[in-house]
Amino acid sequence: MMAPVVGLPFHDDSYYELVHADPPVTWKQAVDLASSKQLENCHKAHLATITSAEEQTAVSGLMEPLTENGWLGGFQPDDEMSLDQGWEWITGEAFEFTYWSTDGEPNDGPYGSLIPGSEQGLEIFQVSGFWNDAPKDEPKYYFIVEYEDCQ
Repeated sequence: MMAPVVGLPFHDDSYYELVHADPPVTWKQAVDLASSKQLENCHKAHLATITSAEEQTAVSGLMEPLTENGWLGGFQPDDEMSLDQGWEWITGEAFEFTYWSTDGEPNDGPYGSLIPGSEQGLEIFQVSGFWNDAPKDEPKYYFIVEYEDCQ
């Protein structure tokens, strides 16, 4: 069951919705669920992509009241083994702006061990809004949907 838990902030012709998923969902499940959502007067929906500091502020504000992290629309292809190279947005937008956590992210380090290619999904931290690389098959209770081309 999915339910919006926060209002929809607006930035640059897009609305953002924090969605609570129970049971929790993997990155791929969040991708599919986000793309199936609809909002009146918006042309498409997908996991949120963040390409500027202003957009980061709008999206990270959704995470402030939470105690768990959520999925964003960033990823590394399955065959990418470097820590910080090859990151992409599901929309094909340039992955130039970043907001990685300052404690060494991305790090391909689930459970404190370096395992190349193990963390290829992008999550946003609760409260701080910083980014982290996480295993795509790790279930999360939250993800952020971006509704684009809204009028």
